[in-house]
Amino acid sequence: MNLLCDASDDTSFMEIAEQAVASATMCASSEYLHVVKIDSWFGDRWYSFSGKLLGLAGVHCPRLTVPPFHPHRVVHEVRYRTDDPTRSLPPPRPLHKRHASQSNLRNFIQIHRDSITFAWISGNTEASGRGAIMVYGVGPEGASGWYVGLERTNRWRAVKYVEIDQHEWTALICRQPAAR
Repeated sequence: MNLLCDASDDTSFMEIAEQAVASATMCASSEYLHVVKIDSWFGDRWYSFSGKLLGLAGVHCPRLTVPPFHPHRVVHEVRYRTDDPTRSLPPPRPLHKRHASQSNLRNFIQIHRDSITFAWISGNTEASGRGAIMVYGVGPEGASGWYVGLERTNRWRAVKYVEIDQHEWTALICRQPAAR
């Protein structure tokens, strides 16, 4: 799998993101992986954020929805079939479209497909020294997810965890991908 690095990406961050996303996808036994690269860092408030009601009040939904990133923030999207992660598939349609925030409140992640992992990765990590990885998975039991915020000092380290703890995070980034 290649998360499509560009000059604005810190390669060490992208290696961590790739390992975490690949491990999460493998743990979920997902048939597909859909990766969205966002132009810059995004905070943990995006986890379970569904949109704004009447343009005023932010709504966080326990039933996960596609996070309402504005389409101009999306650098690229790529989809893989996990039995051939070296070859990308064309995404069926962009996840992030221009529409009223309120209309996203029912854009549940679970309706997109069974057995899929969605990952959002922050860009511009070289200059900012901050990164974010958010993963939602859909399987037979429903949808679940997590968010990890990272900072670079001498090396990248996780500084914020949502719906995942430090031990689970360490297991994800240290897991050896299974041979295919």
